[in-house]
Amino acid sequence: MVLAAVLKRPIGLAGRAVLFVTALLTLTATIATITVWYGAEQESGRHQLVVARDLTTRFAENIASMINDGDGARLPEIMQRMTAREDVRRISLRGLDGRIIAEHGDDGSDVSLATQVAARVNAHAQVEYVVSKAHGLAVGAPLYVNRQRSGAIVIIWTPNEFRFDALLALMPFF
Repeated sequence: MVLAAVLKRPIGLAGRAVLFVTALLTLTATIATITVWYGAEQESGRHQLVVARDLTTRFAENIASMINDGDGARLPEIMQRMTAREDVRRISLRGLDGRIIAEHGDDGSDVSLATQVAARVNAHAQVEYVVSKAHGLAVGAPLYVNRQRSGAIVIIWTPNEFRFDALLALMPFF
């Protein structure tokens, strides 16, 4: 009975002020949390792209060095070892005309994505990438043999590889 009387009593000015401040703080905290989480997700995507681009470019340099040293016969073995890694779905080495020189990977559906990225790399002579929810991140880099551009190398990385979990990264702040 006493509780019912307390609940039906009109809220005074101080009570309304407390409710207003509580609602305002809750809204501010929610907006701040969403903003930080969104920023962390964006940074995670940028980090994924930077790491994949650097690894692909370095792999292209290593392959070019192998070919320049006359050790091209080891190319299939190197590509097979790279695709044995859990984070690599497919590696494709293409000529300037788009012709497959060497390719390795289990999933045949990745071939069209590798073809698309290789064509972009050969057309623009720079590192190109495509993010696909179904296939992951495909990064292509130009291949220079004897200082002459001779094609493109494309690595398709597994989805979400090199990304960090935003929730775990932000946990110390909450």
